[in-house]
Amino acid sequence: VTVSVLYWLEMVAVSLLSRDVPADAVVAAAASFFAVRSILRFVFRAVPSGPRLHWNQRNEVEPCGRVLHALVGLAPAISRMESGEPHIACLKAARRALNDPQPNCVIRFGQRTRVILGNPKDVEYVLLGERSHTLTKPTLMRVLHPLLGPNGLVTIDDEDFHTQQFRAVAPAFSPLSVKNIAATTMREHFSASVKELKTLVANAGGRSCEVNVNSHLQDVTLRVISEAAFCTPELTRLRSVFTLALDSQSPLMILGGAIYNRLPTARNRACQACRDSISGIVNKVIAAARASPTPEKDKKLIDFMAENPALKPNEILDHACTFAFAGHETTSTALIWFLYFVAKHPDVQEKLAEELSEAFPAGGVAPSMDALRGLEYLNAVTSESMRVIPPVVAVIRVATEDIVLPASKTFVPKGTSLHIGMYPLHRHPHVWGPDADTFRPERWIEDPELRSRVTPCAFMPFAVGKRACIGKDFAMQEMLLGAAMLVRNFKFEWPEGQAEPIRIPSVVSRPKHPLPLRISMRT
Repeated sequence: VTVSVLYWLEMVAVSLLSRDVPADAVVAAAASFFAVRSILRFVFRAVPSGPRLHWNQRNEVEPCGRVLHALVGLAPAISRMESGEPHIACLKAARRALNDPQPNCVIRFGQRTRVILGNPKDVEYVLLGERSHTLTKPTLMRVLHPLLGPNGLVTIDDEDFHTQQFRAVAPAFSPLSVKNIAATTMREHFSASVKELKTLVANAGGRSCEVNVNSHLQDVTLRVISEAAFCTPELTRLRSVFTLALDSQSPLMILGGAIYNRLPTARNRACQACRDSISGIVNKVIAAARASPTPEKDKKLIDFMAENPALKPNEILDHACTFAFAGHETTSTALIWFLYFVAKHPDVQEKLAEELSEAFPAGGVAPSMDALRGLEYLNAVTSESMRVIPPVVAVIRVATEDIVLPASKTFVPKGTSLHIGMYPLHRHPHVWGPDADTFRPERWIEDPELRSRVTPCAFMPFAVGKRACIGKDFAMQEMLLGAAMLVRNFKFEWPEGQAEPIRIPSVVSRPKHPLPLRISMRT
């Protein structure tokens, strides 16, 4: 039917053009042609379908008017929710509607269709399956190009090019490289952090004081990545730009990077200035590294890239910007929520402090990474905090061809985006039990069957598959070291009467407002 009508419209247009007709008639004929074609494409478009797939209705997630829902779908409702909550709410509605514990669901965001995966087997197929190469990053990621560039591991669209770049950068994150950085740079800066906090407590009379842990931890983790990646503290002055780039969630981003990145917004101007500053730093470090190679044990992340002839200067710059941005933001966010949970659960904090004091006596040297990985309760608390509030909100893939998800028999047409929310996966009752929404570190120790239920896609704070975070070992080492040194030296308390934090709707689960905690010295 579509082809026949389009052929008819084409004939009408040709007949009009073959005669001496007014220009407005030609314009009207062309307009009618494209209008009818668009309508027919919409009516006969391929849409996701399947027996375990639920289309979310307009009032299932949040009340929404008929006209508004017809125009923009659930976009207004989702934009008002905390990070992670849209995926949880949509999948809960799907479970109720289908009476299925592991359904998938479909929402309309603007005029685009999104499939939210709630079936763990489908998630594994998308991220780890044999056809994962047919799924790529969404073009919306191009809005990060002004800061991260098109060649960073986060923003690369082409899967083959991503594999090539991943292999070129991987030596910088080898176990030996990360271990050397943890033994020097991380330990040095978290020791300095402890001294800073001790000074604040001493200035408050030696009792206790309130500290904005957001700002403090972002400063510390940015100093770590600045020294570890570039051997310079210059990046620390760019923290406000990173925050602006992450928090600026403009509705205009729906236009896509090709248009939005050219708009004269404050965010785009700040990103370009930040990139220019990093470019200057990178060029100096590359010139020094190539002029005089650094000894293996003293190499920083950029030294490995500078010595690799396969990497072009613009590619090194994009990777450097990505490491600087992602390398501190996710770790600081994970540490912020770790301190929030231990402050809200004094019993957990005291049990953890007891384990740390036995392993590392007061006045002793900072703990080694091997020793930290051997502490059962420390690893349980850090894992539980990243389970309940994962640092990264979701993984998004776009189908480059029609596919069928085998576990749920869901048909996904080409061009459809698949959203894999960390929150619903990390809180799935089938895996984590009826108290999945509760912070309870003991589940990692007391439940002998938990490890068998936790598949790679049931707990993935740093994602999995070929697009997994290349710096996950770096981030995990920093997380364990920071958590251990802070709780070993300080007691954290939740200020009385303080409102619960709200997570900003962004790609990272950051608190929307400053998160002050009351700290005091441990005796």
